[in-house]
Amino acid sequence: MNELTLTAPDIGYALGGADTVCIKAVLPQNKVQSFTAIILAGKRRGTDPVAAHAGTLSKAHVPLHGKPMIRYVMDALCQSGAVKTIVVVGDDAVQMAHDITLCQQQYPSVQCVFMGAGVGISGSLKSVMNRFGKVNPYLVTTADNPLLTPATVAEFIGGADKDAALAIGFVDQNTIEAAYPASKRTYLKFQDKSVSGANLFIMKAGQVEPALDFWQALEQNRKKPWQMIKAFGPKVLLGMLFQKLSLQHAFEAAGKIAGCSVSAYCLSSAEAAMDVDSVSDYYISETILMTRMKEQATSPVTAFCPLAGEQRNPCLHAIDARNHIAVFDLDRTITRGGTFTPFLLSTRKTLWGKAALFAKLFRHMISYRMGHISRTELKSRMLAVALKGQTEAGITKHADSYVKYTLDYNVRKECINAIKQHKITGNRLVLATASIDIYATLFARYLGFDEVICTETAFVGSRDTLTLKGENCYNVEKAKRVIDALLAGGNRQRADVFVSFYSDHHTDMALLDWADRPFVVSPDLKTYALAVIRQMKIVNW
Repeated sequence: MNELTLTAPDIGYALGGADTVCIKAVLPQNKVQSFTAIILAGKRRGTDPVAAHAGTLSKAHVPLHGKPMIRYVMDALCQSGAVKTIVVVGDDAVQMAHDITLCQQQYPSVQCVFMGAGVGISGSLKSVMNRFGKVNPYLVTTADNPLLTPATVAEFIGGADKDAALAIGFVDQNTIEAAYPASKRTYLKFQDKSVSGANLFIMKAGQVEPALDFWQALEQNRKKPWQMIKAFGPKVLLGMLFQKLSLQHAFEAAGKIAGCSVSAYCLSSAEAAMDVDSVSDYYISETILMTRMKEQATSPVTAFCPLAGEQRNPCLHAIDARNHIAVFDLDRTITRGGTFTPFLLSTRKTLWGKAALFAKLFRHMISYRMGHISRTELKSRMLAVALKGQTEAGITKHADSYVKYTLDYNVRKECINAIKQHKITGNRLVLATASIDIYATLFARYLGFDEVICTETAFVGSRDTLTLKGENCYNVEKAKRVIDALLAGGNRQRADVFVSFYSDHHTDMALLDWADRPFVVSPDLKTYALAVIRQMKIVNW
């Protein structure tokens, strides 16, 4: 066996801040590099939602843990040991130049080149085949397939029909739903099974061209149903529509119509069918890649946790979904602004009432800014002024209305998507905020959090006066409470949990340092500078 050792600075941050991580792919000695791989990386018409979400010009360069997704595809192809040339087909050679150069440097035995996209996918593929000839078969995939692995490439090459001019990779619906029950994919339904496409194809130049011409004609007539029926014939279309054909029979029939032999192969990995077509796919892929990185790490990388005063090794343990804990701050992380003062002002119905209350609160804010009172005292005084004379039932009812209004009009939609994806993956969700429990618990309930850590309050006296119970859950106090809750008061080891932490503010920097995967959300200038120095992931939501 041969070992291929890769130095990967790009994923050092994801594994706890290491400078480099070594990943070894074990290749059989008799594996001959005989395929020319084609990565389709062109832009489609209109705005791509994933690229727009990440703020990149193309989806191929959307970063996953600081690394463009096309580079994951390149790594999988090179590490498979079956590829001698990679052809990246795209629209902008300048954008791809850096990735191609890095690929060539990391894998000197694999040639990596760029070609401009042709007219449609079929035109691009024929252009590549005309340039590189008919000596080797072509392995075709896409740039938005970052979960592709060397093992999946090897399985497809070894299992697909070697006599077929065109072999197409699929994954059985049962395989996908067994691994990811909540994942929503598009399935083709046949008599014997339902499958989802894997964006993997093997094509033989000199034989597959009729199928490419056929596909090009379908692309041109995609808005003309009768032309589509004429192309396939009513028998095949009706057989597929009413699920009267098995998977293999359907593609054998399609091959006869297209003019070359076509076969289908079902892969064993659910991730093979999970490309990144949506923002939700992006978050799922990011989580899966992080788990893989932790499992693959062979170099003892240690990160120091300054807050807890301990050494931890976050990359040498496998974490199940429920031990992956996603912690979210509330103000300006989930919501677009603060919540405490707006909540107090919302207790007044008229504009004049709000102005009068703010004038009373402003006096205490000035005292805090001048250092005369603590933040805890400020919050106590503001509660006393704003909610004086109101009953517990009235305050609770008002808090519910305030939270519902805020969720409708004042939240970061991208952050809500992140929460949903952690929920889908089965992670434990924790809301950690300095906000008071009277409305923080409602935010947690409506957003599906499992636990909330916040500033606690209590109603005291005969007149139901709302006051703080204990310290304000802010800065160091917040960090202590979060760590104590996540480590079950010392009964759980730090290495037993994987923590993602989302916050907008530098006062949470201790927790961001402590987390395995910190996300700095739409930060101010000071927080941005601290995040850049620490090489934390910054998301502008």
